[in-house]
Amino acid sequence: MRILFFLLLIGSSPGLLRASSPPEKAVVHVAFYSAELSFHVHPQAFEHRLRHNDPKEIKHFLWALDQGRLHALLHGLQTAKALLRLNDWLYLKLCRKALEKSYPDLSQAEQQAVLCWTMARSGYDARLVYDASGVEMIVRCGEKVYNATSVFIHRGGESYLLPSSVGGQGRTNQLQYYLDYAPNPRGKALSFAFDSWPLMPSDTIRQTFRFTFEQSDYRLDLHLPTSLRPLLFDYPVVESGMYWQTPMSPYLRDQLSDQLAPLLAGRSERDALRLLLAFTRQAFSYQTDDTAYGFEKPFFAEEVFLHPHSDCEDRVALFYNLVRELLGFPMLVLEMPDHLTLAVAFEGGSGKYIRHRGKTYWVCDPTGPISAQGNTILAPEYDSDDFRLLDSSP
Repeated sequence: MRILFFLLLIGSSPGLLRASSPPEKAVVHVAFYSAELSFHVHPQAFEHRLRHNDPKEIKHFLWALDQGRLHALLHGLQTAKALLRLNDWLYLKLCRKALEKSYPDLSQAEQQAVLCWTMARSGYDARLVYDASGVEMIVRCGEKVYNATSVFIHRGGESYLLPSSVGGQGRTNQLQYYLDYAPNPRGKALSFAFDSWPLMPSDTIRQTFRFTFEQSDYRLDLHLPTSLRPLLFDYPVVESGMYWQTPMSPYLRDQLSDQLAPLLAGRSERDALRLLLAFTRQAFSYQTDDTAYGFEKPFFAEEVFLHPHSDCEDRVALFYNLVRELLGFPMLVLEMPDHLTLAVAFEGGSGKYIRHRGKTYWVCDPTGPISAQGNTILAPEYDSDDFRLLDSSP
């Protein structure tokens, strides 16, 4: 099954979809994950080149870009961002890839300066740092990125991320100088949040998830889009709350609701939660990230269905979304030594509980123990008062 397949031909002129292109432009094709994009570009876009990494040369190069022939590509990138519903980080990745494909003869310093100009003209506070060894773009970022090796603290205390250091790849050193010119000093900060899931063309695969509850066997048959798996697997490791706060895609959420809601109908609040616990504990194979993937990889709720193994923080993201969408109960996210779990406010709870702002929250551990009963208890090895409250839902 194939959903949402299209080819984008993007630029600034209303006549771009005609058979012939303006003679001074060329078409560049860019593969961005599962999307095939095409942009109109000017082959001779740079009348001025950056020969030396000194501030006067860099500023002159940036100023020349405003008068140059990059605006058609810029408009195309912004159009692609809207059509594909890319968030800020994915848009930055698309800009970098499109620029490298469109102008491969640019030096590393020129590529970084053009990327800075592109992000600044797209509304972001992007700047340049430099020294004799090179030039790099940095962009203001209001969120923590845990697998970035370089973050600059600018005057005023704002944090600026070095995108090429995300994932532990590329530069790890701090370049020595800030360029005393910001193309868009009032631009916004780059965000890693998903307001909506990217609208990428995708094949789908059918997968079955099985669990047992109260001596009855259940199965969920889901159609899963394959395009999100590579896109999210190399996503930066961001603040933990983003993983459980990000809703599942409507496509997956509707399938889960259609199949789980009838199983919950008519049950008490306690039994409805026990059924969802049985699902999250049994339907997925448990392995730590180090064992399964060789590095720390928290999952969004969506990703739990796309990979063969998951661990406690991944189950928390999934269970949090299931409870929010299907039951609407208030929840607490609790960090314990080497473990992440949830507590839920509901009628008829039993086991370990926490009092918070006048409500009783019963600990409902979505990871274990794996039990057909799905009791609302912590696994015995985590039955401790040693926890930190990370988040609370209304």
